[in-house]
Amino acid sequence: MTAQPLAPRAGRRARRARACERSRPRAMSPHICPHAGRFLTTVLMTDIVDSTATATRLGDRRWRDLLAAHYAACRAQVGRGGGVLVNTTGDGIVAIFDSPARAVRAAIAIQAMAAASGMAVRVGLHTGECERLEDGLAGLTLHIAARVCALGCADAVMATRAVRDRASGSTLAFEPRGDHDLKGVPGRWAVFSATDLA
Repeated sequence: MTAQPLAPRAGRRARRARACERSRPRAMSPHICPHAGRFLTTVLMTDIVDSTATATRLGDRRWRDLLAAHYAACRAQVGRGGGVLVNTTGDGIVAIFDSPARAVRAAIAIQAMAAASGMAVRVGLHTGECERLEDGLAGLTLHIAARVCALGCADAVMATRAVRDRASGSTLAFEPRGDHDLKGVPGRWAVFSATDLA
């Protein structure tokens, strides 16, 4: 990633991607990542839409309380899906799952929960390898999830082809949203919006 001047929104995305390169886990589940080194996982990343404007409107105290409640609800949804909330990013979360389908369902639940509380949340998912380090996680998979999240809107859970392919046979449906360039990532990436037909 370069150090060129960025627009405020793009700058926030770049900071989030850098933070995710070495995310510090709150509590790592042994069944998801039993050993040090590389492991396959589905990364779920969220971003609160217009978080700066919302924080300005609410003021520091109310914004802090809203964030705390949001993170608690996200942690509960991630836990129900068998995932682990790895980190918070200031206006979003990073979580990992050993099942792409459960990750998508958790993402759908998080968006619905946020909408019910008056918030709009983007969600992006990618399945790939991460590296577990002594002080957290690293890997391109985290960056890809962040870029896919940035493509999204508040009414769609965005996922890569890797997530779609590994969730085949589930009750999930994936609608093509085109091929995209993901900043800093080679190639064009097919992105899909995910819904649960159950």
